[in-house]
Formats: sequence, C-alpha cells, structure tokens
Amino acid sequence: MVCVDPHDIPVVAFIDPEMMASMPKRLTAATGMDALYDTPHGIANAIILPTVMEYNAEATGEKYREIARAMGVKGVDDMTQEEYRKAAVDAVKQLSQDVGIPADLKDIVKREDIPFLAQSAYDDACRPGNPKETSVEDITKLYESLL
Repeated sequence: MVCVDPHDIPVVAFIDPEMMASMPKRLTAATGMDALYDTPHGIANAIILPTVMEYNAEATGEKYREIARAMGVKGVDDMTQEEYRKAAVDAVKQLSQDVGIPADLKDIVKREDIPFLAQSAYDDACRPGNPKETSVEDITKLYESLL
C-alpha cells in the first residue's frame, strides 16, 4: 500500500557533485534524475523526461525558466515563455545525450507493452502530482512517440 500526499513531495533535492564525481557518467545522471523525480527507474525516466516535459509545459508557469537557468542556458531572462520552456527541454535532452542516455525506448519497450505501461503509469499513486491532468490515452501517445 502506498500513501501519497502532494505535500510530501520534495521541493528541493540536494545532490553533492563531489560525492558523485567518481561514479560513471550514466549512473550519475540516473542518480540525479532519481533524486529530482523521486523514482527508482532513473534511466527510463531520463529517457522519457524530455517528452513528459514537453507534454507538461503549458501547465508549469515559470518553472521551466528556472530549470533552463539551472541547466546553464544563457539569456533566459530575455526569452519568451515558449522560448525558455523549449530551452529547458533542449538542455535536458543535451545532458542526457552527453552522458549516454538513449534518446528513445526503441531498444527497451515493445509496442505490445505500451497498454500495460500506460495503465500502470496512470494508476501510479504519484500521478496526481503531475502538473497537467492526463489520461491513459495521453500516456499511451507519449510512450508511442518514443518508439
């Protein structure tokens, strides 16, 4: 049984870069994604993260500006909301590419697995914490876009 309250979701995650420096790049990235998104499935989440960020963008207010800034994007304050949202997603994609995270799920997920994965994601106790309302159909389309 899982008890999830949106107030229990951390606002900040502290990641000590010195402690992670000796880890392989790919594991470091997965660990960082785990800490930031509270999931034990770091690589899979790192793969799907940019797609989910694009899906959620319209419901995030100015949060992506701070993500873009934290990712080292220059000129964020001079960007429109659409521009800094895209910049944040692009920066996350670039980080994943730099550390060897696959860009899609082609070698990981079979098309016939998508209905189960989509329903499982929808039924997950953490789904209510997503910034945008979603459906099994929406989640299915997100998975399909990564094949």
